[in-house]
Amino acid sequence: MQGLIKKGFIFLKALWLAVNPIASRRERLRLWARIQELKDRIVILEGRVKTYSNIPIPDNVLELNTLKSMDGFFSSPENVKGFYSDRQSAIYQLFFDALTANLEIGKESKILDAGCGLGIFTKLIQERFGVHNICGFDFSDVAIAHAQAQSKGIKFFNHDIYKSLPEKYDVIICMELLEHLIKPDVAAQNLLNCLADGGALFLTVPDGRVDHYIMHINFWSPESWEIFVKRLGQENYDIKVGVAQHSTIKGIRYNWAILKHNPKSK
Repeated sequence: MQGLIKKGFIFLKALWLAVNPIASRRERLRLWARIQELKDRIVILEGRVKTYSNIPIPDNVLELNTLKSMDGFFSSPENVKGFYSDRQSAIYQLFFDALTANLEIGKESKILDAGCGLGIFTKLIQERFGVHNICGFDFSDVAIAHAQAQSKGIKFFNHDIYKSLPEKYDVIICMELLEHLIKPDVAAQNLLNCLADGGALFLTVPDGRVDHYIMHINFWSPESWEIFVKRLGQENYDIKVGVAQHSTIKGIRYNWAILKHNPKSK
């Protein structure tokens, strides 16, 4: 695939050199605009191939986010290995820094990791805060099995994020999930409904201006993210939004938000 991408760049250059001398000025301008458009598409494809070479590109990206597809994704040793990479560790650290700088978490806090995947960040929270009452859910049994095998003292369970939960939580964490959902507003509102009085929901999504991941359905800029979050918490929530960006690793830039329940707010 990368060989085809390189050939694509060579073809565009050859096309321009061949047509430019004999074309009219209008035709050259039109061709140049078209070449730039194709070049941009190739650059995006090149980034996807380098980063996610093992993910097939379907006709409909929604297919990549089905239960069957995600079970298959988490069944791949190569994909699982990616969650333990230095790059992913840097992303988790960004999330941890944003969370701890803006929210107090005590050892007795009741915490839920919604869409926990392999449970890596769930375990990180347990270890760094020393919390005892922490759990996580995902809709993939394959992911849950891996998470449970890697962690002790954490309950992981299968759950649909669109469905209500029987318990209330002091802190709910939902990272790198809403961008995969057809109805992210419904999912986020459902999580807000699961907060205890004074509880807080911590959300993260990639910055849509740098995100090119083939599995994502939704892309929020920092501005559109703030609008989305404020619509969620129109009443009874104190809201903080921000952007977390890695200082040295290119392309690691995430929008985050904290919605803290405040019954007295109007």
